[in-house]
Amino acid sequence: MNKAVLIRHGESEANVLRIVDDDVEAKYHLTDVGKGQVNYALTQLKKLKLNKVFSSPILRAKETAEIIAQALNIEVEVDPDLREAGQGSKVNKGYDQLPPLYRDFTGQETWDNIATRMRSALERHEGNCVVVSHALPIRCLLSSYMGITEEPSAFGIQVETASMSCVDVSAKKVFSVGSFVISGKIVGHFTN
Repeated sequence: MNKAVLIRHGESEANVLRIVDDDVEAKYHLTDVGKGQVNYALTQLKKLKLNKVFSSPILRAKETAEIIAQALNIEVEVDPDLREAGQGSKVNKGYDQLPPLYRDFTGQETWDNIATRMRSALERHEGNCVVVSHALPIRCLLSSYMGITEEPSAFGIQVETASMSCVDVSAKKVFSVGSFVISGKIVGHFTN
């Protein structure tokens, strides 16, 4: 991939219920608010030259990707490496039940593994693409590109629903983090 817009899925029923979910069989759809968020993101994405949309296999991400792909008239492909972070025994638990900096002792997927699979997904595809994933995997990828190697330090990276982070994959360079607007300068990177 040359350049990518990493977009977190729009608000889903799991977000409203504050449930931790990594299950590809789960049926947590986008909410009406989430669909509206994705439609706003489209006002920004339409400024760019994009070749394809890649999506996590989890329903809320796939629904987001399908809205984007249909509006931009480009193909969507599911890539399992873009999935939500493995939650181990914390699947379907409430956010409030997670202790701070909990990944290392709860059987959840490691920070390094998430970052590695996200980098791999981006590096094996071609062109300028939209990549629909989840907050933690996007945070892991961005932190690895920025040289932030400790999980606690990277939690300041905010990735809200339907926010966009733009990156140069080949240069491992971050143009923007968790934004709802794509600036003219970033548009230039995607149109040259």
